[in-house]
Amino acid sequence: EYGGRLAKDTEEIPADDSFIAEHSVALLQRAMTRLLLNRSRDEMLKQEAQMMRPIMRRKIVPVGVKVVTVLRTVIHKKRAKFEELFDGCTSRSELVATFMAVLELLKVTRINVSEPDENDDIYISLNENYVKPDKTTEETDGN
Repeated sequence: EYGGRLAKDTEEIPADDSFIAEHSVALLQRAMTRLLLNRSRDEMLKQEAQMMRPIMRRKIVPVGVKVVTVLRTVIHKKRAKFEELFDGCTSRSELVATFMAVLELLKVTRINVSEPDENDDIYISLNENYVKPDKTTEETDGN
């Protein structure tokens, strides 16, 4: 019934108050809204048909995989349009996982978001000032 997987009770995840976004939530919301509106009608119908399938039969898309995909795209292009990060997405699960990957990379300050003009395209680029956290510092901070 569950495809060989065990069911687990849901857990409450505490809010992470340590992250203070320098990026505008409205900017990211506009970018995601624009992306969803730009999807063709056929793609939306296809996604709706996929939503009708039982949730256990859906393809699970790990956010970690999409983090790597987003980083590769941004490294290769130097500066990628927000919409380009979603070009290969074939399902709603992939769209969500890719968006979550962008949020995670913003959280750890690995990428930057910019919008040259208000109704212009939104761009994602690598943060050239990113400093990879030291593992020993992370371990001692956690104790």
